[in-house]
This record gives sequence, C-alpha cells and structure tokens, in this order.
Amino acid sequence: MVDIASIPNTSVDRDVVYYHVVIKLPLRATTVLKRYSDFSILIQKLSKDLGINIKDFPYQIPGKSSKWFTSKDVIIQERKEGFIKFLNEIIQDKDLQNHPLIHSFLELPVNFEFTASVFNNPQNGTTSKNIHDLQISDVRQLDTIKWLELSRKFKFHIQDLIESYESKGASISSKVSTREKINKIVRPNLLKLEEALNYNIQRKQIDQLERNKRQSIMKEIHFELTRLTQMLESSSTSKRDDLFNNNNNSTRRIFGGNNLQNNDTAQETNDTLPLNNTELLQQQVQVHKLQDQELEQLRKIIQRQKQIGEVINIEVEEQNELLDQFNEDVEKSADKLRNARGRARKIG
Repeated sequence: MVDIASIPNTSVDRDVVYYHVVIKLPLRATTVLKRYSDFSILIQKLSKDLGINIKDFPYQIPGKSSKWFTSKDVIIQERKEGFIKFLNEIIQDKDLQNHPLIHSFLELPVNFEFTASVFNNPQNGTTSKNIHDLQISDVRQLDTIKWLELSRKFKFHIQDLIESYESKGASISSKVSTREKINKIVRPNLLKLEEALNYNIQRKQIDQLERNKRQSIMKEIHFELTRLTQMLESSSTSKRDDLFNNNNNSTRRIFGGNNLQNNDTAQETNDTLPLNNTELLQQQVQVHKLQDQELEQLRKIIQRQKQIGEVINIEVEEQNELLDQFNEDVEKSADKLRNARGRARKIG
C-alpha cells in the first residue's frame, strides 16, 4: 500500500518547529504546517471521541522528552520519521481515515474521502516512462515538494537508460537515441534541478539537515549520469578501434605489437601473442568488466566511508555542545566560588 503522507522539510518560527505535512491526493498534493502540540492535541481529541484513554490509542507519536545530549537536528529528524509513520498508519486505518477530526487536521478538501483507489492510484507510486517529464520550465516554480518528486524521476529515467543500454541486443539506433536523450533532456534539465535547489536554499525553504540530504541526492544522480556517459563513450571508442583495425588488418594487430611500423620497438606480451584478434578482443572486454566491478565496489566503499564521516560529524557536534555546556558550568561554578570567597572575607 502506498504511503500518502510525507514530511519533506521543516521550518522554524520564534523557536517553534513546524513540520510541513504533505498529503498526496489523486490529482494534487496538499500541504499543512503542524507543530508537535498539534499532533498531541489530535490524539487527545480522537481518544476522547472514541471514549478511550490516551495511552490506549493504537497509534503513538514520538515522546516529547529526549536525551539532553542529543542535537536539535537529530531530534527533529526522529520526530519527522515518527510523525510520518503515525499519519500513514491513521490514514490506512479504515475506522479512522475518514474521521472528521483527521480531515480537519489535514485540511482536506470538502467531501473528500479516503478509498482503496486513493492508495492504489498509479500516480502515487510509479514513475511515467515519458522522459520528457524531466523538462523544467521555471526553476523558481519548483518548490521543495516538487523538487523531491522530480529528483526521483531523474533517478528512475537514468537507471532506465542504463538498463536499456546494458540489455542484450541493443541496436545502434537505440544507443544513438540514448545519447540524444542525455544531451537534449537529461543534462540541461539536471542543471536546472541543481539551480532550483540552490534557489530554495537561498530562500531558506529547507533546513540544514534537508539541505545535506538533497545535495547528496544530486551527487548520486550526477554519479549515475557520469557512469552512463562513460559507458557510451567506451562503446564508441571500441567501435572506432574495431573499424580502424579491420581496415588495416594486413599490417597490424588489433591491439598493436610485432607489426608496428616506423621502427617502433613496442612488443606484445607472452600472454597475448598466442591469441588471435577475436580472442584478444574478448580478453580486453573481460578485463573491462572486471575493472567495472572493482569500480563499483570502490564506489560502495566510498559511500560507506561518507556515511561513517557523517556519523562522526554528528558525534563531534554533540561533543562540542557537551564541551560548551561544561565550560558554562565551570564558569558558573567559578563565579559562585568567587562570591563565596568574598562573603567569607567580609565575615572574617
């Protein structure tokens, strides 16, 4: 079943955190801003209407209290995840999903009702195969919610192009079409997507944690696009080499060696000398595949190191906060000690 509710970002006004709750409806999406207390009041009202104790309410929100050494960004992220789970559980509960209090809380359209078709709507879980969906006309009109949806489409279409290219029997015309889609649609609109992210950051529409998350998404998209481009370039180079070598097979090997001209001294290795041109080509293809596998393993290792680095960064920030608080306590204790000495001198 598709999740209907999400909280892509938050905002802060007068030290109060507002969670941007997005509800995906069949034809559009609605957004409402809610505080922690709003969720708490909703549970109180629902429990009272159902005639049960608040503790017996089947769906709970994250606790108000938290460990004093946890950073504010981590607390907000944990509450976001808890609120998302809470909302989707209620929306999927047939006894509660159309309760007036729920509709009022989410500010849903008049006469709207949650039905099975809402959760099975193809618009709420799949991505269109039309690559022209990536077209961006105005980056300033791409709000934070639409940005996330579009980034998901970029990932989907680039991966689809990679799978199409790697499929067996891919024709030359399909490869030319792939290159054309990259140059005319994917690449220019990806630049606009990045520009839209910078525009939202400048207007402070997303917090620091969400900013880091979206910048990481951009890096992933760029990486996959680079991988696809390298695949195309590698294919084109191989085809040019094959054509050149086939036209000159009377004077030189496909990969060079004993038959080099102009008094070159390069020689083939003992491993390649026994191989004919076809076998040598197959060997090189296998070498390239192994290199690609090693590169993919390296990418995973680097990604893991990045995650470890982010965890360490969070730990360092928490330790810095602890040190700051410790320094404040030391200063307060020093002030108290000086006051106590002053009073002692007066008594003496």
